[in-house]
Amino acid sequence: MMHRVIAECEGFGLERNFDDGQTLRLQRSYEAVMKKWSLIAGVGVVLVTWILWIARGCHTGLTHNTAYRSVPDPITGLTGLVPEPAWIPGIDFLGWGFLWGAVIAAIGWIGDAWRQASGNSSSRKK
Repeated sequence: MMHRVIAECEGFGLERNFDDGQTLRLQRSYEAVMKKWSLIAGVGVVLVTWILWIARGCHTGLTHNTAYRSVPDPITGLTGLVPEPAWIPGIDFLGWGFLWGAVIAAIGWIGDAWRQASGNSSSRKK
């Protein structure tokens, strides 16, 4: 039986047998799968950070753990500020979220390049 192998590497793959007895085997390498999922995870971190920042008010200052509410004094009628515990993400939260998302997304490419440079890649020819 003759085999036609497109890419032979460790990982996930599909195999198709033809009428003439030949086999076409397509496999995805571990590195390709890690690149894909690290990119998805990085984009997910960025999106969750951005959605949280927008949902909590797009605060362009630093992150706060206290919000102040105006309350009128019942006797004098003057308004005063009363602190209340509240989490308000600021621009620093958005920046750190974007930075960590980029780091997570880059892990797949950096790890793949490092493995190929050191000769530890599972997709190299044996």
